[in-house]
Amino acid sequence: MSQRLRAAFACLGLALAVEASPADDLPRGLPDVPPASLTEVSPEAARFFDSLVRRYRELVRYADVSWFEQVISGADPSDATTSRSRVRVEGRIADGRVEVISTATRLLEALLPSDDDHPGGRTAADRRRARRDVDAALAPHLALRLLDQPLRELRPEGLEGYRPTSLRTVELDDRPMLRLELRSGGDTPGEPSAILELTIDPESMLIRRVEGEERWPDGRTCSTSIEIEPRQELIEPAMDPSAPTEAGTPAEPEVLPTLPATTARPVA
Repeated sequence: MSQRLRAAFACLGLALAVEASPADDLPRGLPDVPPASLTEVSPEAARFFDSLVRRYRELVRYADVSWFEQVISGADPSDATTSRSRVRVEGRIADGRVEVISTATRLLEALLPSDDDHPGGRTAADRRRARRDVDAALAPHLALRLLDQPLRELRPEGLEGYRPTSLRTVELDDRPMLRLELRSGGDTPGEPSAILELTIDPESMLIRRVEGEERWPDGRTCSTSIEIEPRQELIEPAMDPSAPTEAGTPAEPEVLPTLPATTARPVA
């Protein structure tokens, strides 16, 4: 995610400012699905991921507040220098649009040109794509709605996309939750790799926490944590807790339809 975020700002000739400093039964009938290996896709986890994407794409109204925290560590273990960032993010879905608001997105909105011709050689379309990349990095849960192919597009261009590898039960604030693990790379020592873990409330089928770790080509490590607090009164449709979740082992992961490109609503 961080590589994606920095690439979007690099498109604008900007640098991202950071603060530098030295279970029991699975709810709703789903089975615990441990990772078979680092390279294999779990059909059950892939099917659950498809259900999760469908849930976000079917939302008519949604709002949340989240805290995006990131720590970047040097490649050399003896290097104690780290970079830390913490950003408050607001996410919304309304009128068919996804809106992500933060200091980073406000900066991008201020720099968006009013037409396709720009003295710096960047078109308005380039900058809108950069805005979409920043939105997806800061709010990967809303990227399930924002991106056409989230497993591939949540990773930077040129790197292997994510693959669903496991689904298991965990607890969050003394409540049973589901944790879906996505992996990218990791087949060869030293290559760029990433793990993304989504913690989902099985009653609402909404993501409450995102935890990720990336190893960059230069050897640095980036750890990301996002705590998400949905505003339940603004979510439509609500999820029926008694409704069964799709289970079983499909021969192939379900293929989702491609959605039209979505852009964020301008922020005043």
